[in-house]
Formats: sequence, structure tokens, C-alpha cells
Amino acid sequence: MRVDEYISNLRSRNIIVTVHDGQLAINDPDDVLTSEVIDELKTRKSEIVSFFKTVSKQKTFETIPRAPKGDVYPLSSTQSRMYFLQTFDKDSTAYNMPVAHEVLGALDIDRLTFALRSLVDRHESLRTVFRLIDGTPVQHVLDGSDFEIVYDNCSRDDVDVAFSDFIRPFNLSSDYPIRVSLLTIEEGKYFLFMDLHHIVSDLISTSILVQDLMNYYQKKLLPELPLQYKDYAHWQQTPSQQETLTQHKDFWLAEFSEESYPLELPTISDRPLVKNNEGASLSFVIDKATTSALMEISEDVEATLFMNLFAIYNVLLSKLSNTDDIVVGTPVSGRSHPDLEHIVGMFVNTLPIRSHVDTGMGFRDFLVSVKDKILECLDHQFYEYESCLLYTSPSPRDRQKS
Repeated sequence: MRVDEYISNLRSRNIIVTVHDGQLAINDPDDVLTSEVIDELKTRKSEIVSFFKTVSKQKTFETIPRAPKGDVYPLSSTQSRMYFLQTFDKDSTAYNMPVAHEVLGALDIDRLTFALRSLVDRHESLRTVFRLIDGTPVQHVLDGSDFEIVYDNCSRDDVDVAFSDFIRPFNLSSDYPIRVSLLTIEEGKYFLFMDLHHIVSDLISTSILVQDLMNYYQKKLLPELPLQYKDYAHWQQTPSQQETLTQHKDFWLAEFSEESYPLELPTISDRPLVKNNEGASLSFVIDKATTSALMEISEDVEATLFMNLFAIYNVLLSKLSNTDDIVVGTPVSGRSHPDLEHIVGMFVNTLPIRSHVDTGMGFRDFLVSVKDKILECLDHQFYEYESCLLYTSPSPRDRQKS
């Protein structure tokens, strides 16, 4: 979990972490701080301190105003990217965010129904559809009165099949971007399926939703949200924000003024002729001694562990592709404004970070250069990736074919 997501996750549990004079300050009004969390905070201290240093350099923004009331609202830059990807392949489930929760013990289904409906009522993103008006996609917020929750019975052996059937494409123009199904296995055993489209949610949003759902189920009152996602989307299109984004655009255009090529990485087998989203993952454990060494190197140059691993990854890619010009995309939460902390929506942006691996440079010096590059890119993270009209030249192999 990235440091910005980690801090937001703590805040969702009402554990407020700040930095004063290079030291962590923790506010725990609900007394939920455990020894495990304390140990994790100690481990990630350098990351957190570096993150707050970066944030402190950024411009202080004015409060985001509410959007003028209307029937439709513009899409944010991030939503525009997700809308294009989904409409390009309407049958795709690549941007679904499904999750299955096993619920054991007594469950008050009426109370759960109330909590789920309250969740949809609280967060407008969960009842937003996307339509075309004169060729331009816009978002329209439904009142939520016809939102349905599916209840069914299922045997334990059929849960996997039921979950697979539950995941299906969203029609963004008519479907609620959230689906919920509760399966009763037997008395005291349930599965709660939830699926969200990425156009209205990200990882921090899911943490917010889980916390709000638990609060509603426990019949806790939640304060009204001062802003909704549509307010952010409208604010992003204002002239003042567009002027700010133009300044960041200049940085990215300069960063990629020289042509870059896709990496020619070795693969076990040929890529399929038709793109699919099937893949695999490999998990491994880094032992304590190696972890301690990585942390020591990071602290020596005032870098985060992420920066260290990012530098190592760049070296690996350089060796595999036999090139020194490496571009790696890394996501950022996109919630740079404090008003966005509790809003459910899609804020994630991707930063294409370009590094030049010099084989004559020692690793510590290379790590310093990577650290500086990452911090520089973070300072200009507000310009959306899909808005960067960067020209990617064909690879040397493709140019030879032509």
C-alpha cells in the first residue's frame, strides 16, 4: 500500500497522523491504536515524513465550491479516461472492482438493507450514470429510489460459480455503477457480493464505503458530506484550475520532449493476437536482513522504501531490455486537496516517471537521482496522464519492419 493510501486508511479509522519537526504526531481519539499499528508506523516513518515534506511544498488551494445545480455535470479528467476505456470495449469487466465478504454469525438483513441503501443515498457517485449529449459524455445523478439489492440462497459448493456469474459488464448509461447481492448459505453463514465500476471508485473510496457501511449497520449517524464528486469534476474544469494545469503540462511536455521507445522485454511466450486481461502474479518474501539493508540505504539518502524499490526495478528493466531509457507508470491517489478526503469517486492518476540508468553510476547515486525525479514528478502530479499529448515513437523493431 502506497504511503498516501496508508495515511488515508489510518484516517478512515480515525487515527490522524501528522509530522512536526521531522517527528510523527498521532491523534487517536477512539483509542484504536494497536501495537501492530505502532510498529508499522515506526517502519514507515521515513516514508511518511518524506510524503508530508512533498505535500508541504505544494500550493495551498482554496476550498472547492459546490457545482451549480443542474441535470447533468461534466466528467472529471479521470472519469473521461475510464469512460473511453469502457465504451471502447463495452463487454469488458477489466474495470470492475468486485469483492466478496463472508459474513459469519447473526445478521440482521433488514438493518443491512438499510445500511446499503443509506450508503447509496449518501454518496452520489454510487447512483451516477453517464450519457452522451451532443457527442459529449456527461454525468447524471439518479435519486436512488429504484436501487435494488439481490437476495438469494446458495450452497457453499456453488459460491464460486455464483460470484463468477455476479461479475458482468456495466452499462454506464443506465446501470447503477454499484451492484450488491447477499447469498444465504445457511443460518449464520452469508456471502455479501459487491461490485463497483472503477469510474466511480478507487482503493481509498472502498475503504470509505466499508467504514460508512459498518457505521450505518450500527445505526450511527453520519454528518452530511459538504461536497460530492460532481462538485470536484465541475471545479476541475474552471478557468483557474485549467490555468494551473497548464503550468504542470509544460513540465510533462519538457520531460518527454525527446522520443522514448517501448521496452523490448523478453517473454515466455508470444503475446496473443487479441488483447485479453488474463495474467498471473508471483509472490515472494524478502527476509528481515534484506529489508533492514534496504531501509538503511533509504534512510542514508533520505529516500523512501518505495523510491529504493523503484530504483531497483528500473535497473532490472534496463538489464532485461538492454536500454538505459526507462519509463515506468506509477499511480498516485490524486487526492491532493483536503476537501477530497471523504469523497467516493475515481481520483487516481498515473505518473510516467522517466529514468536514465547510467551503468557507470553507483547505486546510491542512482537512488538519489530517482528520488529527485519522483519528487519532481509528484510536484506536477495534478496534470492528468491521459491529457498528456505525448508522442510515443515506434520501437526500433517496428521501424525495421516498416
